[in-house]
Amino acid sequence: MIPHQTSRPPCAASSAGDCAQSKRSKAVTELENAVAQFQATLTDDDRKRLQGLKALPHDAQSIIVFTAELDMQQSGKRRGKSIASRLTSFLQIVQQFTPIIDTYIQSNPDISAIIWSSIKLTFMLTFVLQALANQVWKAITGSFQTEIRTYVEDVKAKAEDAQCEIELAKAQADYQEQQQQTKERQNASDYRRQLSAWATKYSAAMKDLQDLKEQHSKDKKRVKLINELTSYNFMPTFNSMRNKRHMGTAEWCFRTTEYREWANANKSAVLHITGKIGSGKTILVSSIIERLCCAPGSRQFTSFFFLRFDESKSLSSTTVIRSCLQQLLASPLIESLESGAMSDLDDSLQEAKSSLFSAASLRLLFTTASKNLDDWFLVIDGLDEVDIIRQIGLLKFLRDVLDQLPEPHRIKLLLSSRETSSSDIDRILPRVTRLYTGRKPTSADIRLYAEDIITNKISTNELIVTDPGLESEIIEAIHRKEKGMFLWVFLTINDICSRKSDKDIRRALQDIPGDLPAIFDRTLGRIAANKNNITIVQKAFTLIQASFEPLTLDQLREALSVDIGQQSLDHDDLISGVDRLPIWCENLICIEASDTVHFSHHSIQKYLLTPGSESFKEFHLERGTCDRFMGALCVTYISLDNFQRALGFTRKCNTNSSHMNIDIGGLAEQTIRTAVGDSIGSLIGRFTREAVGPSQTTSPGKVRWNGSRLSSFPRHNFGPSQSSEEYTFFNYASKHWYKHQLGIDSNDNEATWRLLGQILRRPRQYSQGEPWFQPAWTKAVSEIIGNDVLFFGPGFDSYRETAVSLETDENGRLMNTSTLRDLCYVFIYAIQKRNAGLACRVFMLLVEDYKRPANRRLHGYLSIIINRMAVNKFHQSCENRCLSRAILQLSHVDLVRELRAAVASGISYFPPLDQTGVQQDCTCGRRTEYPLREEMCQLLKTGYRRHEQPYLFPLAVLAEELDTGSSVERLRTLNHDKRFDVELMLSSKTRLGRSVFDILIEGALTDMQRMQVFLSERLYSQVRPRDQDNGLFGLLGKSSETEHIRLQRQLDNTLTFLGAVQAAATHGIEVIESSLAHCLETGGSVPLHKATITLLFDKILLQNRWPTSICEGIVKVIFGESLVPDYEEANETALSRAVHSNSWELAISLIDIQPVSTDEREAVCDFSYIKHALRCRDCRGIAMQMPKSKKKWTFDLRTN
Repeated sequence: MIPHQTSRPPCAASSAGDCAQSKRSKAVTELENAVAQFQATLTDDDRKRLQGLKALPHDAQSIIVFTAELDMQQSGKRRGKSIASRLTSFLQIVQQFTPIIDTYIQSNPDISAIIWSSIKLTFMLTFVLQALANQVWKAITGSFQTEIRTYVEDVKAKAEDAQCEIELAKAQADYQEQQQQTKERQNASDYRRQLSAWATKYSAAMKDLQDLKEQHSKDKKRVKLINELTSYNFMPTFNSMRNKRHMGTAEWCFRTTEYREWANANKSAVLHITGKIGSGKTILVSSIIERLCCAPGSRQFTSFFFLRFDESKSLSSTTVIRSCLQQLLASPLIESLESGAMSDLDDSLQEAKSSLFSAASLRLLFTTASKNLDDWFLVIDGLDEVDIIRQIGLLKFLRDVLDQLPEPHRIKLLLSSRETSSSDIDRILPRVTRLYTGRKPTSADIRLYAEDIITNKISTNELIVTDPGLESEIIEAIHRKEKGMFLWVFLTINDICSRKSDKDIRRALQDIPGDLPAIFDRTLGRIAANKNNITIVQKAFTLIQASFEPLTLDQLREALSVDIGQQSLDHDDLISGVDRLPIWCENLICIEASDTVHFSHHSIQKYLLTPGSESFKEFHLERGTCDRFMGALCVTYISLDNFQRALGFTRKCNTNSSHMNIDIGGLAEQTIRTAVGDSIGSLIGRFTREAVGPSQTTSPGKVRWNGSRLSSFPRHNFGPSQSSEEYTFFNYASKHWYKHQLGIDSNDNEATWRLLGQILRRPRQYSQGEPWFQPAWTKAVSEIIGNDVLFFGPGFDSYRETAVSLETDENGRLMNTSTLRDLCYVFIYAIQKRNAGLACRVFMLLVEDYKRPANRRLHGYLSIIINRMAVNKFHQSCENRCLSRAILQLSHVDLVRELRAAVASGISYFPPLDQTGVQQDCTCGRRTEYPLREEMCQLLKTGYRRHEQPYLFPLAVLAEELDTGSSVERLRTLNHDKRFDVELMLSSKTRLGRSVFDILIEGALTDMQRMQVFLSERLYSQVRPRDQDNGLFGLLGKSSETEHIRLQRQLDNTLTFLGAVQAAATHGIEVIESSLAHCLETGGSVPLHKATITLLFDKILLQNRWPTSICEGIVKVIFGESLVPDYEEANETALSRAVHSNSWELAISLIDIQPVSTDEREAVCDFSYIKHALRCRDCRGIAMQMPKSKKKWTFDLRTN
């Protein structure tokens, strides 16, 4: 940011644009003079070579070719690792810088090509001159970062400055253009005639200019679309693998029949390179890529991708596909295509963009791009690094591309993986040729590799031997036991280097472990022997394992220097000599050319993640523990005092302060900057700050914390402060803190628990990119759940923006903090990502807010949300027993209902609750307002484990569908739901014995009105084709088993009968008679629980007085011809209620199938007399003659 100045420098006397133009002209002149001076020092032959280099492209693959050629110049002159490939990172930065020069210096369009070719020529001449070569080798083979980092960073800085200058110049040009357009409009009437004549005269030239403008627009659009394919940088891993390769190795494959046939095939072909762990597959692949790039045809291209076990972004099959496409589409080969082919590519790109880069659009793009090549080499290394589902998905995509590719175009596919992927590759891809590593050719490479390493170790005094013959003994011993594994050789030589004498070395050679786990254990033993390094090594392993993207050495240094709960980070806290970290870790980790830190091989990570022996268990890792540690560390880090001004707040400076002061001017500025954006937003924001003015009660530059609550805001520095740029780990921590598991124990780690709460309470203007503040994410969530009300409950809209932490200042003004909606979105994110700790903290924040007296007016809505969160959070991973701590804030009634919805949504666990204090409002046993209420109430006491109570899931799903107003058609489709198994549905019974049929009938009885239209249509439809009719509800319609068909028919009968009863008022009693007759003919009613039968009588059958014939039919349908013991209680209850409602016809039909009980014979109660009277013909006649409305007859009959 440019500071505000009250006076202008001398050049400001003229326009700012003239001043900038003068500076640019001077810079251009200096650059052109430097280039001219360089050319003057060259010989005539060198100048010719320079002109030849200028014509060559300077894309990423040309760098590969150039560095490979430099290595070829040294072929046979030296041994060891490739030197030229280490220049790649520097050359890539220069290559990225040259387009800026093209834009900046339009007066000399060749200057960037001259600069590029000059740098290449310099290195070529240096490598030819042996005297200089030794010095260059020393510089390059040392740490590239330490030797040349300052130059690289300077080039980056200059590139950024140049880009800023270009943007400034463009803005100034736009302003001048606007001024000019205004002037032209004013004079348009005067010049229109002359302009028309000029346009006629030069119409051809104008057309050319228009064509150029359109072409430029198309090119710009194409570049944008290509960049949108992926932001993943595919080059660093390739550069790292090239740097590890020793000269003279990984060349044996070029002499094999398998490779030659694949590379020279006249049709598409697949080559699979496979072998054991550590056998050099990836290094071999990097050598093949280099060979393919160095010998391209005019219509040949090589795309490549390395899947990295420690870089999650690379493990996406979509990233692999889109990166390979991007490499081709961004190449000079595509830029040289004719207009027709380019137009086809543009159309395919636009279609892919419009379909959000769907698989189908990417296949089309592959096919379209392939038509412009004869051979497209696709090289994918590390296929086995991804899970089996992604492997298969990627292989099927590639198979489809190969199938759709028109002849004579060819795609040559090379895959590298361990042997575990071979069967899937053979099954999915056609005609696979296989090349194995770890055999005799690899053994020769390993010997050469071992000789190089030992020679280097001796030259650097890392390996000291007294006997000159011991060197060959070491090589021979390694050669005998290497088993084709480079990694084993590397670690074994490191073990030998730790020995103190020739005798000790010879003893070690006799006892070399033969497998990787054993050599790993020996390596950990050396680390454990140096007790001063144990802690830092353990922490380094943990952080490298947990990071979502590779950490740079500086980032890792800062992370290693911070302890969880720490309040500030000073420079003297930073670990010294962190570049020795690989030595402290005995080379189990490495620092790559990109300055990022990795495990030296994926097998090391796998070994550390496997529980080890008791001796070294402190070094072995557990994924979840590492993830939680990194999460807590990130929370601590971004809460350091160093960054509080960058984030918009600082810690409490005065523990006695309880005031809140808001800088209104600062808030106004931040709001304007966020809304408008770019430099204009910053400018208007500053004006707004000055217009509004600062708060009169705010202490300058101070922000106070009161306990765990944010109680003040600073006056200045609302954006990221410049100081945060000095701390490299801040970028990672602020970007990824919420992605890590945040399982923080509030008792053991109270400070970090409190810090996490403070971060979650931050207002959205201090967002660090969290998804719940991003409109695109919240919109997607709303589309998934339908709308906010579905999650937050009815009536939420009017409160969704309310600040839930309603702390006030001395003037009674509300504190500006996170809103209820923001915290709810955080919870949704946590549930989506299964981040139990994050969900736990949000839940407890809202519980804390519920307790505050200031929030009483929100209790209704907070209660809905708290109870909903309580049943949906991941209690298995809860570190803090949140439910027990929140028990007094939970509503029993709401919790029971929400628990049913959560069981239906698929939760796997809910803990039993301590019922003290929450049972006082339980009425579940006395009244059943909705299905499964009693069962859910019982779960609060016993807890829920889905694998132990699988029957509850389908019952809860059906109950929810019925209770939430799902359409009948939706219910009919449940038989297609993959979550359900027919046998599980039929066998599912609640603790009280209710089945899926009971739930369905209870739901229908609760709200029969919404079924009326559908049921009526089914009742009166004359023709229902069998192939379109799986039954009324179709729950078992897919099954062909006899028993299932019978149950489906009985269910249809029951539901049809209910519909007929409801329809009788409109369509007459004949509908019921027809339904009963059909029901009796086809198997009767579905088996129901006694409580459901009682509900059936209460809700429908006892609401009207039916003729005797219908009553007899009802009883037969529900209870059968004779009463079975299981239904005796239900029959007795129905009889009692029929008597009390004067439904004597129904009571008589019920008593007719009921055997005479002992109580009835002995007349032990009043109801016994009534039952006895109902069996009497004369008494029946008296009862049926009386109107239903004369309730007194019930009493008279019982007393006479």
